[in-house]
Amino acid sequence: MAEPTLSLKYSTLREHIGYMLGFGRTSGSWTSNESADINYVLDRGLAMFYHPEPLPGEGNVAHEWSFLEPETTFQIWPTTTYTASGDPDGGTTLTATAGSTDFITGTTMVGKTITFTTSGNTYTVASVSSATVLITTGSMSGNTSGDTFKITSDGNYNLPDDHGGFAGDGRIHYAEDDNSFYSMEITSSSRVLSSRQLNVGSVGPGNRPSLAAERPTNARSATQSTRSELMVWPAPTGTYTLHYRYHALQDALTSDLFPIGANQHSETILEACLAAAESHIGDNQGNHNQRYMRLLSASVSRDRNAFAAHKLGYNADRSEGSGGRRRYFESATYNGVEYFGD
Repeated sequence: MAEPTLSLKYSTLREHIGYMLGFGRTSGSWTSNESADINYVLDRGLAMFYHPEPLPGEGNVAHEWSFLEPETTFQIWPTTTYTASGDPDGGTTLTATAGSTDFITGTTMVGKTITFTTSGNTYTVASVSSATVLITTGSMSGNTSGDTFKITSDGNYNLPDDHGGFAGDGRIHYAEDDNSFYSMEITSSSRVLSSRQLNVGSVGPGNRPSLAAERPTNARSATQSTRSELMVWPAPTGTYTLHYRYHALQDALTSDLFPIGANQHSETILEACLAAAESHIGDNQGNHNQRYMRLLSASVSRDRNAFAAHKLGYNADRSEGSGGRRRYFESATYNGVEYFGD
């Protein structure tokens, strides 16, 4: 599908910013310092648009753009045993026998403990390269091909690097193939910890988690800032695929791409960049900032109307039904498949 021709991309925005800063529109004539100034202003302008200040009359609640809240999938998993393929001794690459249970790619296994059955040696997962290959933080020794090892799950899973918080209806949903009639409620980390303390996870419905919480991790370093992890209760006894919406953090534009939202909000994005340029020149808010705020209000209204739900579903009165957590633990079996839900 062709992009609407009125959408502004990276190169066009830089041309407008260059002209505003007095450098001209021709990128080939910019000095390295001028180009750096343009990139700085572009980053600030996009940040202003992606994370706008609250509109006048809306208190301290800022708008969250619908196009920055995509749906994604995420896998949670139990403590799992694998068989090593190839000699892991002396290196950091660990390969599991193909055809057995796969590693979970992405960030969810990073930081978890690997324990070899025979030697008892333990290592930490640094990264997962594929469904059968992972990298450890240190060299392995005293282990051979055919050894079994386990990766321990503690019910906490690193969320992706671009995760900026959950969005949507406050629930995390299971995949259809997981045969679950209920979703996970997003709650506080304190409530999850309290449920773990009570040690009643064994009565869960096949140990499909019913509670989830997000909390920050102490993972700040020279190469990354704050990250988050997903806590679940009860701990899963199988691998499940979760569906949810989240606030997607954005990278700076570094090539001739379109900014997210440019197909409907190019003029607002442009004015955000020009307002940033205006501030960069004289450290003040002038005409471009005023126009940006007017366009921002219109863009917010358009975004709310475009993605608002027309129906919210049946408003059932369940006040006389059975309450409490017990409803999550009831199951029914049909054609040999067990289903859980209320």
